[in-house]
Amino acid sequence: MIPTFETTNYDDPEQHFAAALVNVPGLGPGGVGIPPAWAKIISRHLVEIGYAWGPWLAHKADANGKIDVNDLPKQTKKLLRPVRGPISVWNGATQWVPMDTPEPPAIVLPDPEAMTIEERAALLAAFDAGGYLPAPEPEGNFAEEL
Repeated sequence: MIPTFETTNYDDPEQHFAAALVNVPGLGPGGVGIPPAWAKIISRHLVEIGYAWGPWLAHKADANGKIDVNDLPKQTKKLLRPVRGPISVWNGATQWVPMDTPEPPAIVLPDPEAMTIEERAALLAAFDAGGYLPAPEPEGNFAEEL
């Protein structure tokens, strides 16, 4: 059965946005439907992060078109950005977590200016051993033709 706006139970997170995910324009010729199992997952996710659909909000409004802020959906998940690696949608360390999840401690790099010569040398040696420093350019024959 194809979900429709008229048959949607907007209080069910898996149905709230499912009707909007039928035959989505721009995903292919004439639009492509998102598989129903995926539509349920996406719909639940959007509800958990606090999205709400306009007609549902209108249904919640009183005779004057007002909605009590307490009747709006509550965000129950937040995006936890990766502590390491690129800030990208492709970084698998990015994740949606409960709102009360603490932020991980930031990675703090040492300040080379605050290090001793021996500490800097040890750090450089570790980078060199790991192959992170470029190899020195080989000395060439610098004879020149006059």
